[in-house]
Amino acid sequence: LIVVRAPEEHADEHIPGPFYSPSPPLDPALLPQGTNGNLYCLTGKRSAEALNRLVELGVTGLFHPDDGLLAFKKLATGGDASDDAADGPAAGKPAAV
Repeated sequence: LIVVRAPEEHADEHIPGPFYSPSPPLDPALLPQGTNGNLYCLTGKRSAEALNRLVELGVTGLFHPDDGLLAFKKLATGGDASDDAADGPAAGKPAAV
């Protein structure tokens, strides 16, 4: 997981498990090499922007959930992620590159 959130946001709430948390702006040289990555933020907006920047720099093998951490939380509780993601995309499918 590649976290696209400020450190204080990540400390407040995050997806459990291994992660790599870059400091903005994302530096492709600091990303783990040879594996696929999942970028996430709260609503999917910042992770989409980060994905676009990384693709422009030639990075592949990344995706992000459209509704970010909100989607993860909704899946964990059986709800609909698009209900809470007012400022993020709500298509329901992960964007992939």
